[in-house]
Amino acid sequence: EKALSRTLEALAIFTEVQDRATEGGARVNLGRILLAKGDHAEGISMLERGRELCEVAGRPEYAGLALLTMGEAHLTAKELEAAERAGDAPTARTRS
Repeated sequence: EKALSRTLEALAIFTEVQDRATEGGARVNLGRILLAKGDHAEGISMLERGRELCEVAGRPEYAGLALLTMGEAHLTAKELEAAERAGDAPTARTRS
């Protein structure tokens, strides 16, 4: 939770001062945190927005990190779905 709250604080500052390059990087980091917390849809959305900002602001290294992380997230989600279909992973009802 601390990583999430600190990143949200930083994002608010970068957004307020209209530093689009650093806002994009913060959004990429926030997307990674959301994915780690299991919020796949919101994590991907944040990564995509961060990637867009980074590309426009000339931060290709963060745009690339966003793309790599999105690829990993899609792969992980696909593997989990396949495992659930096969009965090898807990379903949403049995997870705690």
